[in-house]
Amino acid sequence: MAKMLLSALSGIFIGFSFYNADTSLQGMQNVLFSLFMVTTIFSTLVQQIMPLFVTQRSLYEVRERPSKSYSWKAFLAANIVVEIPYQIVAGLLVYCTFYYPVVGIQSSERQGLVLLLCVVFLVYASTFAHMCIAALPDSETAGAIVTLLFSMSLIFNGVMQPPNALPGFWIFMYRVSPLTYWVSSMAGAMLHGRMVECSPDEVARFDPPSGSSCGDYMAPYLEQAPGYLLNPDATSDCGYCSIQVADTFLAGSNIYWTERWRNFGLVWVYVFFNVFVAVTLYYFVRVYPQKKTSKTSKSQKSKSSPERRQEDPKQAHDESPSQSDRSSGEYDNSQSPPTPFLPAAAQPFAETFRSRQLQRVATNPGNVYVY
Repeated sequence: MAKMLLSALSGIFIGFSFYNADTSLQGMQNVLFSLFMVTTIFSTLVQQIMPLFVTQRSLYEVRERPSKSYSWKAFLAANIVVEIPYQIVAGLLVYCTFYYPVVGIQSSERQGLVLLLCVVFLVYASTFAHMCIAALPDSETAGAIVTLLFSMSLIFNGVMQPPNALPGFWIFMYRVSPLTYWVSSMAGAMLHGRMVECSPDEVARFDPPSGSSCGDYMAPYLEQAPGYLLNPDATSDCGYCSIQVADTFLAGSNIYWTERWRNFGLVWVYVFFNVFVAVTLYYFVRVYPQKKTSKTSKSQKSKSSPERRQEDPKQAHDESPSQSDRSSGEYDNSQSPPTPFLPAAAQPFAETFRSRQLQRVATNPGNVYVY
């Protein structure tokens, strides 16, 4: 419910903050800023997913893994896949509440592409959350890493600064940020082919030389310039708009309509990369050490078992606690078997269970309890 409310309310707030963006230069900039604002819900979505994963992981490592109910692969796959339907619904809410208020109804291809991009953006957020939390002990630690990585992706995605204005060292962040390709595909779908009508504040005003019109004076310049004249036949107060079509504006940020589907596919590459890293980290941090510890304990038991068989049965019988010791409460707890390997979260439960079993043995010496 929280995820749906976040998606719907954020979409409504952003959509009506940039409602009906006009065809001026500022209107195109508003469309880009609206995309920038949509990406800011990413961190909140990730923070909602990680605590749930920590809870499920603790239950699995305490209960299902020791009993071998199912493998860690099934656990991890279930936690990743179960989020996808919720992300699809949330993506639909973002699409409906954000897209139509900002640019209205466009062609079917553009509407479908924007819908797919909204859905894949939220699916990417889900897999990113699992990648960050898979190997870490708690959501607080993972939250700090998420904030850092998301901030780096957000700052260098080409909206705040075009790539040619970035410092040379940081240009790599523009290329590796998944938000670069998501924003590029979204902006291309929403602004491609849009004719620009400069507002009065955006029009450049000047007077041509005496005896010539604005069109005659600007003709050599207009052969190379991307703008257009508002009054080519006038002989004074010429008006010039620097951009004629929105694609020229988008090209300044390396955004091209022809790359829309390529960028959509690249976002899916990041989704599968997140899944791969999540599985790899979980195995090497949470599964492999446990397997190694189990093999070590088994080898130690196999080495000590022949020595136990060679012991004197009478001596072993004398060393075993008698029923009178158990009934009198003098039974030494240190002689009981050690607690098997369990995750840190399971140790308190194991110790509680062990103490209760020992109390039952002491109060009912005639019965046999196996721990």
